[in-house]
Amino acid sequence: MSIVDADLKKAIAVTDPNGNYSVTIEMNKTLLFRFIGYDDKSVKVTKAELNLQMATAEKFLKESVVIGYQTRKKETVTGAVSIIDKKDIQDVPVTNLEQLLQGKVAGMNIQNLTGAPGFGGSIAIRGISQLTVSGSGDEAFLSSSNPLLVIDNVPIDYDGGLDQSMLQPGAATGPLSMLPPEDIESIEVFKDAQAASLYGSRGANGVIVITTRRGNSAVPIINLNNAVFLNTPPQLRPVWGGNLEREFRKYTILNHSEYDFLAKGQFGGAIFLTDSLNGFFNNSTDWQGLFYQNTVNSNHNLQISGGNPKMNYKANLGYQMAQGIIKNTGFNRYTANLQLNLQPNERLRISGQLYAGLGQKQRGNGGGLTGNGAGDAFSSSLLPGPSHFLDFPS
Repeated sequence: MSIVDADLKKAIAVTDPNGNYSVTIEMNKTLLFRFIGYDDKSVKVTKAELNLQMATAEKFLKESVVIGYQTRKKETVTGAVSIIDKKDIQDVPVTNLEQLLQGKVAGMNIQNLTGAPGFGGSIAIRGISQLTVSGSGDEAFLSSSNPLLVIDNVPIDYDGGLDQSMLQPGAATGPLSMLPPEDIESIEVFKDAQAASLYGSRGANGVIVITTRRGNSAVPIINLNNAVFLNTPPQLRPVWGGNLEREFRKYTILNHSEYDFLAKGQFGGAIFLTDSLNGFFNNSTDWQGLFYQNTVNSNHNLQISGGNPKMNYKANLGYQMAQGIIKNTGFNRYTANLQLNLQPNERLRISGQLYAGLGQKQRGNGGGLTGNGAGDAFSSSLLPGPSHFLDFPS
């Protein structure tokens, strides 16, 4: 047992195995007796001999259960967690937050299946060794392995239960495409089994936790971001056209027809190959050029925020207009995010949030996985483009 001078908070003696002790101290001072397994006892010195009895301390350990992540230093976290700061995703004009996440997290595989603006692609955090295709032929689609999204503490299914949306590019708007990157504070990616301990079976494919910005300034702050960006088609495949294609087709017919009358029949059915008076005799339609285009797009975001740890507010308004390099594809986004947070003390927090988003899309045509629906018919550069006629005899 240790004996402490309560005024100096300093140990001055230790008892022997039988509890005997001897100290030198002034009268009316206070001694503090301590021993493991017993309650501390304070005694005021009023006489030369003090005898006392200590009471047993009855303390029990309660079972602890992990119910969620708390604020910890990064070096103390044992789970597989990747954190993306707002500085890593700002000032990049993209139509979908998925494009900003590419290459930012080790082991996370992101696939933009069609590249159409606003289209929800595929994210795989765990189990990317193979792709699962359900159905067959034109009805085939990729089975979902997308993670669970948690945006401002609200769980959101990435697919919304619509796996079939992969049949058409842009049929389902990706939830990440509705979030302005300027309003993102941080992104946390949980990749191991701890994600399932937080969100159950919904987190089996991993969890992406997104936190939007909060007000943190005594003086209101106004941020206005405007961006204009250009999209250009990639280098297209070189093709034959006009006179070169016509001469090649004539050579093929003359040298590979089994009989002369078959060759004459083929020439007779394609007068644009032989009739110089035909309007399409020297025509040269750039079919690739009919699909691709250069675009000028814009992005605008206005944010007003302020407050302190006990009360803060934020209003974020965003608009984005994005046209795809493939004609008849595009995505316009309108978003509004209003927040008010109150925390009068450590045990009480009141938060109110209103989020509204509208996505307008041009979906184009063709299957996202199989490519069906685009370019099914054979076309010649000598024929007119589809905008020049309604029906062309086969």
